[in-house]
Amino acid sequence: MKSNLIKLTVASGLLLGYMGAVSAHDVLNQPIGATVGATDYFQVTCTTDGVATERLEVQVNDDTAGSSILSLQVKKGLVARNTTDPVGANGVFSPLVTINGGNGIYDVIVDKTTAAARQYDISFHCKSSAANGNIHTGTAISQKQNQ
Repeated sequence: MKSNLIKLTVASGLLLGYMGAVSAHDVLNQPIGATVGATDYFQVTCTTDGVATERLEVQVNDDTAGSSILSLQVKKGLVARNTTDPVGANGVFSPLVTINGGNGIYDVIVDKTTAAARQYDISFHCKSSAANGNIHTGTAISQKQNQ
């Protein structure tokens, strides 16, 4: 009985930790494969959560030292933006990019320049307009491809 209680406590703690990471709007320690053309693909869905979404803000942090350059592209409709973290393993995110696409699905792609496995973080936030307080709106992310 004591063993089951310990397992339940550990599982609950892990689940709560995972839920906390999701609510923080971050993807942490995400691996991308060693092949030159490796590309990870996500979809971020922004929804009304009290107020409507005006925009998605996103940036990437390369966690791995080395000469590879890690980039992130975000697209909704006919608008696309790019941001690059030129120095790996320094703990500094790339410049923030924003697309004012309102509610809906945004495509996010991460790629790199060399044949080396990497690990990275993404920070993403669906936000309302300044007139509505620049507050977080409903935000969910789903990984569609992990190379």
